[in-house]
Amino acid sequence: MQRATVRRRAQRGLITAIAAPLIIGAVVSVVALGYYLVAGYSSILRPAQYDALTVGQREDEVMEALPRMQMIDPPAKGYQPPDGWQCRYYRPDAPFSINYVYRLCFADGALVAKALVQSGSVAPTPEGTG
Repeated sequence: MQRATVRRRAQRGLITAIAAPLIIGAVVSVVALGYYLVAGYSSILRPAQYDALTVGQREDEVMEALPRMQMIDPPAKGYQPPDGWQCRYYRPDAPFSINYVYRLCFADGALVAKALVQSGSVAPTPEGTG
């Protein structure tokens, strides 16, 4: 009788030891993916909006036209902005479906540069900019 009780407790302990990390991992994964999707869809700058921005335009005017968030995972390599420049990156379309992003750089209260930047293994193309 006592042996069966000990065995049941051991089985419950083993199940708990395996299930708890799996459940916690699943919850963390769902939350992280949800945040990535919300941030991704909140950082979309449509091609027509990008095309309407002009170098030299006041930063506050540009900021009114921009999405509420910038990309949380901008391209990490290949560009070092000059001193005093601050660059922001935006998606032209939904996450997971792009091979380029928009880079907007500001200095002294104005838009000083805008560019298409490769973000995947395929180089950006002009037809993707609408």
